[in-house]
This record gives sequence, structure tokens and C-alpha cells, in this order.
Amino acid sequence: MIKAIETSYNGYRFRSRLEARWAVFLDAAGVEYKYEPEGYKLDGVCYLPDFWLPGLDCWFEVKGGQITDDASHKAYMLCRGTHKVVIVAGDHFNGKRPDHMWRFFYLDGYTFHGVCNNHDAAWAQCGRCNMVAPVVYEMFISSYGSMEGIPLCPCGPRTEDFRQPDAALVLSAYAEARRARFERTER
Repeated sequence: MIKAIETSYNGYRFRSRLEARWAVFLDAAGVEYKYEPEGYKLDGVCYLPDFWLPGLDCWFEVKGGQITDDASHKAYMLCRGTHKVVIVAGDHFNGKRPDHMWRFFYLDGYTFHGVCNNHDAAWAQCGRCNMVAPVVYEMFISSYGSMEGIPLCPCGPRTEDFRQPDAALVLSAYAEARRARFERTER
């Protein structure tokens, strides 16, 4: 089994370099986060979510490989018991606009969960408040019902209010995360 390298960044000791890279991305994009602030018991299983994004009122989970059914179930249970959850999986920092897998779990009078690939979901910048947030685009949402959008931004805009994921702030945050170099953390 391949073991991830624990990595220190910004006062945290991350369980992997991929998590540390996401922390660099979040810092560069101006997204406040807390790393592993609280654990939960979900149907008797202990679960420690990766990031809490207080400005977006959501959990952000990072997976290095595929999103397994087990990971999806835990995230869904976390969403049912607390707040919305966004999971990303795969290598996100190897190109200009990374390919990755997304899952969103969101409860607001209805349940929504699904898988998005590439440009159906991305980090984008709100055209109203300029906050960077994950967004699911209309073409994906419309195939799952009549929802107009998933408001992960505090001002609650519809998806058409978001600038494209190639907004300068989003691209520079990805670039900064790709360039980041870390020292290995020893136990």
C-alpha cells in the first residue's frame, strides 16, 4: 500500500501533500479554512472531515484516488447531520485547468448528490461578491431536476452569476498550488 507523505504548511500538519496543495489553493483564492477541526460519529463510524470552509458553510473533502462508495456514504451522512459537503478526487494540479471528479452533497428541503467531471463543476469566482467557491453548472443540474443552482457562495447567486473557472484569481490560485514545494514532516 502506498502511504501519503505528511506535509506541514501554514501551521497545520496535513495527512498528504495533496491536502497541503489544496490549502495553498484556498489561501491564494482567499477562501478561509480550518483543517480537521472536528470529528463525528456517523452511524457508529468515526469520521474526520478534511477542511471546514466557514465562509462557504461547507465541508471540503480531498481524495487522492477515486471517490469510493464508502467515502460517498460518509460524506452523505455528514451532510445529513451537519452541513453541505464537497468532495474532489484525483490530481488537480497538473495542468492549467485540472481534470477531477466532484461530488456534492447538499440538503435544503431536498437531497442532491451526484458526480461531475471536468467543466461541469469547478472553482469559480462570484460575479457579485468576488468570492471563490465551488459551483455546479446548469447543464449538470438540469439533468437531475429543476434546481436552478447550488448556492455555495454566501450571497447565494445562481450559477450564471459566477465568472468562468478561468477567472484570473482562480487560475493564479491553481498556479500557486502547483508551484508549492513542501518539506517532509517527520513524526
